[in-house]
Amino acid sequence: MPHTLARLLRGARSHPTGNGVRERNGSPSAGRSPERRSRSSLAGVEITVRTATEQDLPALLALYRELNPDDAALSPEVARAGWERIAAQQGRTVLVAAEAGGAVVGTADSIVMPNLTRGGRGILFVENVVVAGAGRRRGVGRRLLDAVVDLAEEAGCYKVQLLAADDAYVHTFYESCGFEPRAQGFRRYLAREA
Repeated sequence: MPHTLARLLRGARSHPTGNGVRERNGSPSAGRSPERRSRSSLAGVEITVRTATEQDLPALLALYRELNPDDAALSPEVARAGWERIAAQQGRTVLVAAEAGGAVVGTADSIVMPNLTRGGRGILFVENVVVAGAGRRRGVGRRLLDAVVDLAEEAGCYKVQLLAADDAYVHTFYESCGFEPRAQGFRRYLAREA
């Protein structure tokens, strides 16, 4: 049965199957809207995964400071302009995980890249997966990655790809979410303009 974001956003629960694939139970609904939410109770705390909005920008910036504490803070103007560019990109989805009271405790940024191989099926790339220190070990990251996988399936992608830090606990976490270390990643950092 194909997984859809609609089911995830209607509160579907996931459970592991014998073959290592995660299935979701729930009633399907049509379309995708940033207003729909996925709610589940994790460690006694209700978590909502939804598409981020501009109102989430301060919380996103706080999470990104946890991810990269040495980065200089963005001015409000630069942050807003960056958000506008992100929001305008076709195939781009920034997800947030929020507690019942509205506090954002996690995020994952994704974009679907169209493709001319694999039968024209796209690739969904994931970046900036962050769970606030106080929100870790409560299933928040797993909920975010489940939502990312559902976005990829809904978009007809053939894979979800991400790079991970060289920390064993990070690799263990991604593997527990069904990701496999299948390739060696390379990157080249560019000099910052003066």
